[in-house]
Amino acid sequence: MSIIAPQHRVVLIRLTKSFPISDESSPEFRGQLYAATSKWWKIAASRTVQGPGAPEFAFAVHRGVVKAVYKIESWRRSPDSTRFGFSGTSSSELDGIYGGLDMSQYLPNGAANPVRFVNCSPAAATAVTPDELVGVPQLSEVDRVELITELARKLDQEPLAHIMLGGRELFHTNLLAWFCREMPQQASDVFDALVPSPDSADPKPQGYIRRVERERAHLDLSIWWDDHRTPLVIENKVFSLPDPDQLDGYSARILNDTELDRPTQIILSLQDPQWPEDTFDTTDRVPGGASWVRVSYGTLSGLILHALEGASASYEVEIIRHYAEMIKVLQELADAVAVRSDDEPVLLTDSLAGAHIEQRLLWSLAKLRARSVSQIIQSDLDACSFDCTVDSGFSNGTPVITAFHYLQPNRAKGASVGWQLQGREFRLCAVLPGLAGASDADAQSRLDWGKSNCQHFDFNVVDPALNSAALQEYPKGNAASGAFNKFNPDFIYRSKKLDSLTVAQLLHAARLAARSKSKE
Repeated sequence: MSIIAPQHRVVLIRLTKSFPISDESSPEFRGQLYAATSKWWKIAASRTVQGPGAPEFAFAVHRGVVKAVYKIESWRRSPDSTRFGFSGTSSSELDGIYGGLDMSQYLPNGAANPVRFVNCSPAAATAVTPDELVGVPQLSEVDRVELITELARKLDQEPLAHIMLGGRELFHTNLLAWFCREMPQQASDVFDALVPSPDSADPKPQGYIRRVERERAHLDLSIWWDDHRTPLVIENKVFSLPDPDQLDGYSARILNDTELDRPTQIILSLQDPQWPEDTFDTTDRVPGGASWVRVSYGTLSGLILHALEGASASYEVEIIRHYAEMIKVLQELADAVAVRSDDEPVLLTDSLAGAHIEQRLLWSLAKLRARSVSQIIQSDLDACSFDCTVDSGFSNGTPVITAFHYLQPNRAKGASVGWQLQGREFRLCAVLPGLAGASDADAQSRLDWGKSNCQHFDFNVVDPALNSAALQEYPKGNAASGAFNKFNPDFIYRSKKLDSLTVAQLLHAARLAARSKSKE
């Protein structure tokens, strides 16, 4: 049974370490409680814009019980612009209704996220756009290139970085497991910070890591404590992000392992996956599943460096200190390549053409950049209610961004049409799994399909956005005559090679292409 009435849009904020130590009857307690409740929280920016997804009231919750209710009047960004806080006043009316009530059904013991929205529409999973970054200092493209070049130079001087670029996720998993075994006290301090505090009256246990395993049930890192806390599972995603199916698979493996009982589930990643409140909930997708919480490598770096303060100098300490400094620089690089303005060029390589950056790192940064662009486009098309799936990848040393509209409900077998940007080549394309094959007859069947559906390959739709009307279209001829390039086993396309392209142009082209598909 729901405790909070449906007409009340509420954000529940669980306070643990930040809960005032003053006696609740003392005159200063109320002010301290408001200060702790009102800031700073990692929530979607759409939660701060008036509408069905934005809460009207904030509940201060400690050990599962409502301690105060505030009427939210406005929101503001934190000084580093990564979180939000609210301004408000005490609500005597709702405090009289909900004050002292147990909210455990909304914030169960062990829930990783201290923030829970009730009776609010789902947050829009907005990507980082200029509107999202109001007040954030904007670097010029020249300054950004200088920053990236300097950060890349620092990484190039770190031997661990060269090992990492060869091993990616495996490197981080192995080193963190070694950290847990060789420095259990400091590692316990680090990973303890990722485990939520209980809402019960009992204090948070202060035990140590008892056991750590790599690749148990194909999960990167599993950690057990020497107290009654549930395990901690960590998946490393350095230059990539997990898709929902991957997360479902991880959750299923956890459910099938009796020793991984209700663990805290963490995704370590450089890039923000744009999950509402940094949380992806698999509950509705996997029976018995739980939430995954994203933690940045920058956050991990800060926790490690703090845990090493005062540690005696040793080989082990210096290795982990170097690791923490390295992932701090890596996070700064990832932040630097994210799109900050739609006036920027889409391709990172346009800006970094003269920079001396190690090739593997440059490719990794280009991959992050493509992901940032694809997030913005997906968010924009979602906001316009266009049914398109935007993705990014990396092929033949070049970032790839795609947007497809499925022509049939069965996405596994049905045709999809859309566009693809690889380097400077913009393609209008189709993927035809029902006509897949490597034989000449298979290839001809795909060309015949394109000829019969030539409206999907009309550059007149996107030329106004790309400023490409005068550019040569390839292959010569036209779609109506069956002139297509192809990649086996199921891909056909026509293309133009662009001179330059900004994020704003690509956004405009994506909207035009999506609108044309929605009318068909």
